[in-house]
This record gives sequence, C-alpha cells and structure tokens, in this order.
Amino acid sequence: VVGNSDYQRAGKLPNASNDAELIASKLASVGFEVDKVIDADENTLGAALDRLAAKVEGSEAVAFYFAGHGLQKDGANYLVPIDAKLESETAIERETLSLQSFLDVMERAPIGLVFLDACRNNPFAEALLQTTNSSGRSANVGRGLAVVRPRGDILVTFATLPNTVAS
Repeated sequence: VVGNSDYQRAGKLPNASNDAELIASKLASVGFEVDKVIDADENTLGAALDRLAAKVEGSEAVAFYFAGHGLQKDGANYLVPIDAKLESETAIERETLSLQSFLDVMERAPIGLVFLDACRNNPFAEALLQTTNSSGRSANVGRGLAVVRPRGDILVTFATLPNTVAS
C-alpha cells in the first residue's frame, strides 16, 4: 500500500496518505500482510517493489494499492515518487516506476488485485503536455492513466476511466 501525499514539486495530496492508511487497515483486517509506505521517494518505492517480489511466491493473493500522482507516456503507466522532478518527457522513465514492473511481479501470484487511485489533475503531466504542445510536437504524455491489460488473474481498478482525470 503506497500513499504519496507530500510531493516536493507538485504540492500536497492530503487524501492520498489518508486513503492509504485506511486501505492498509482494511486489508490487514481481512488477513493480508501489509507493507504500508507513505510518501515514497524513488528509492523507497523501488524497495517496496523489491519487497513485494520477495513475498509474492507462495502467496494466495497479492494486492497493490497506489494513491498519488501517476501518468502515462506512449500508452504505458508510471507511478510518480514524491521526489520526481519530471522536467522533460525523457525524465519519465528515469524518475518514476513503471506500473508494469508491479504487474510483472504480481503475475506470479494466483490472484492479483491492483487499485490505482492516481488519476487526478497531475501538474507533472499538464506541464509536459504544455511543453510538447507549445513546441508543435505531438504529445506522448496523456491525461490520466492508460488502459491496462494484465496477464493472468489480475483485477485492475482505477479511480476514474482510462485517459481521464478525477476531480
């Protein structure tokens, strides 16, 4: 369970950490072993992925919840750590973690549940869209998150429809 609220360059999302606390509590109450991470920088988010990978083998079911900023580029989704700068489109792969990395780990579990609460107005995506539009280039960065087509028995839920943002 990840709740990123305190972004260094994109302001605060107070509900993200509050929601993560609530989800962590609910998952624990139904028997999940919960690894809760609040305000994850890039290294902390990567370490959480590593811990998930180490525990997925032998699990009956695995759940992943992310609240915070996410964005899409070229149809792929990325989860934004609190220390991301994202000053250019090319920084996306360097400064974020791909959602696909988490899905690849979760495919090894018999059942996977993914909850993405990451589709708000995103200052990173908006700035990147403005930059590409003002330069006359077509934007590879889209609004909201892209459609996810998981392999295996993984349910993916969104806070809003793909390619849109929630209020």
